[in-house]
Amino acid sequence: MPVHDFLPGREAELLTWSANFAARIGADPGAVGLSVPQAAQYAVLHDALATAYLVATSQSTNSSSAVIFKTEVKRQLIAEARALAGIVQRFPATTNAQRVELGLSVRAARSSPIGPPTSAPGLAVVAAVGVTLHVRLVNEAEPSRRGRPHGVAGAAIFSFVGPNPPQTRAGWTFHGHATRMTHAIHFPTATPPGAKVWLTACWINPRLQSGPFCTPVGVNLPGGAAMAA
Repeated sequence: MPVHDFLPGREAELLTWSANFAARIGADPGAVGLSVPQAAQYAVLHDALATAYLVATSQSTNSSSAVIFKTEVKRQLIAEARALAGIVQRFPATTNAQRVELGLSVRAARSSPIGPPTSAPGLAVVAAVGVTLHVRLVNEAEPSRRGRPHGVAGAAIFSFVGPNPPQTRAGWTFHGHATRMTHAIHFPTATPPGAKVWLTACWINPRLQSGPFCTPVGVNLPGGAAMAA
């Protein structure tokens, strides 16, 4: 990524920055990927701009030609500074501490990708109306935290109708993703009243990678046998 914002806009501040840059790359150019001639050439440009700036800003010598000359030298120095800074930034051995000392931009560290969740949610049925079950998810890994665990985008909800829950994921029916801690699960209207149904869930990260399933929760739909925990 090219560096655009490390050079000060004001000429006096640019000279201060340039003096530090010239001194530091001149002390050990190889440490940041530069050669001795490159550091020496920059030092010459810096001295030329420092002199041209004094001439162009002094009341006794600030002619239009002095200002034009100063502007040209400044243009050359900025171009060289950007070129050398690019080399320094790309040099594998350059550290962030060296970038700071040289007055260069320090790139923000890339955040590590969020991995799949490592814990399972708690799941509880809080209400049942017809063929709809209202459930609450619980962050069992962090009981004091009311919301989802860190790095979790939501939960994947699964169900099964039958006397016993499936032993593998293949036997479960996917009901959708829940982004809130409460969620309504609607069974088909043809599901018999009082049917035994099972629910389970797993946390998912922003890339839809899933974590482990929670322990299945079994209940009876209203209209038949009483609900069982």
